[in-house]
Amino acid sequence: MLESYTDEIISGIKSIDEIPQGELPDCFFLKLMDLEHLIIKPFIKESLKRNCYSLHLNDKFLKEIIKKPVNMALIKLIQDSLKECEELNYYLLKPGESVIIQTYEFVGVAQALTARFERKELLRGLIIKHLTHHYLHHGLGIKNPLQLIIELTNPGPTPFEVIPMRMIMGELLGPEVINMHIKRR
Repeated sequence: MLESYTDEIISGIKSIDEIPQGELPDCFFLKLMDLEHLIIKPFIKESLKRNCYSLHLNDKFLKEIIKKPVNMALIKLIQDSLKECEELNYYLLKPGESVIIQTYEFVGVAQALTARFERKELLRGLIIKHLTHHYLHHGLGIKNPLQLIIELTNPGPTPFEVIPMRMIMGELLGPEVINMHIKRR
């Protein structure tokens, strides 16, 4: 049913109440942003995929506390520590290590929406924990958009190169690592 929504129908939507309930295809993301019910900053059009938006990693790595998995309940400590991190072009995550990183994009959803996050194939083999437990609940980040805080752990026997989003010759480049799906409540 949702696939039958055309650009013409979507452009005529004037309020969130006209958007159907359930998980929404990508054709609704821009309309939700226009209606100020979804925030993705910066928005990179090429990251809008079928039924999701793909997020990237920031270039600040928190490596001072990487010897064991981190208690994600220590959010204030983690946020403050991330402000002091050095910016890196990549981070080599050694076997058994963990690192804290944020998404490059700031996100937020209004009361009528929730966001669900899933890792992309690129991070296969890593243990990934989100502060939000893979969800951004309704109303979170809409007034003050936030960067997701993620812990990556390498349980494998070989190092893993974590590459963030960065500006190269005026163009933003970096691998897409987390899919964000939007659901209308």
